[in-house]
Amino acid sequence: MHIVILNYLYERGIMANYSKVIIDKNFLKRHLVEKEDISKFLSRFIDNSIKARQEVTTSENPCHININIFENLIIISDNSGGININITDKEIFRIGINDGKRISGLGIKKSLFKLGNKIEMLSNKKGCSRKFSLDINIGSDELKSQSENIDYNPERQCHKAMIQYFYKILNHSFMTLTWMLKRTVLYLSQRKNKKHIFNEI
Repeated sequence: MHIVILNYLYERGIMANYSKVIIDKNFLKRHLVEKEDISKFLSRFIDNSIKARQEVTTSENPCHININIFENLIIISDNSGGININITDKEIFRIGINDGKRISGLGIKKSLFKLGNKIEMLSNKKGCSRKFSLDINIGSDELKSQSENIDYNPERQCHKAMIQYFYKILNHSFMTLTWMLKRTVLYLSQRKNKKHIFNEI
């Protein structure tokens, strides 16, 4: 009955009030990663760094990816050149991008949601240095991110992602995670015929 009424109003040009449908962030997090395997978590960040730099990577000037794992913090940094200037602040954490052929923009978000509850991303790009943050534990039922412009530092690595509060998820499998990272970097470097550096701290 409700559908019939809505169609009747629409056909006669009667405008209705529209409200945004809110998807609870905890529901989204749970169902987005429920079938995810641990081997995919950090490999996505690694692959993302390699893809961002693949146009300028050479054997003399390789892609450097540094992964630092602490008790409740993981830091991933690289020399990929920073986040593309064409990517807007609103698009950084957008979940799902439909280009008419396929839906993308899910992988990194899945890894973020599985690894932790808070992420800060620093993009050290000349002319467009920015900082992005997303904290799942703060705010209303909706996901809300923050962004700000920061000063460019030529001595700092181009891109850094810091994920917090992940220790309870991964503390039991640190050795498995370390082995997986080494194997992932080796595989990606062989597949792309490029040289990559892995630092374990």
